[in-house]
Amino acid sequence: MKTSLPIYLDTASTTKVDQRVLEKMLPYFTEIYGNASSNHSYGAKAKQAIDTAREFVADIINANSKE
Repeated sequence: MKTSLPIYLDTASTTKVDQRVLEKMLPYFTEIYGNASSNHSYGAKAKQAIDTAREFVADIINANSKE
């Protein structure tokens, strides 16, 4: 018996988060939630995570992480 998956086409405002993304982001929703623009340890941890993500994406698309 063949089963079909539902197709959701209304992704203009939201869509399901990929499980791999959720796993990577969970610490930033629950533990490392500081304002990256603030000058305190919570903010410094968040800023480091953002900088790391920018470098990762920039490398993938062959860009500068400051762009």
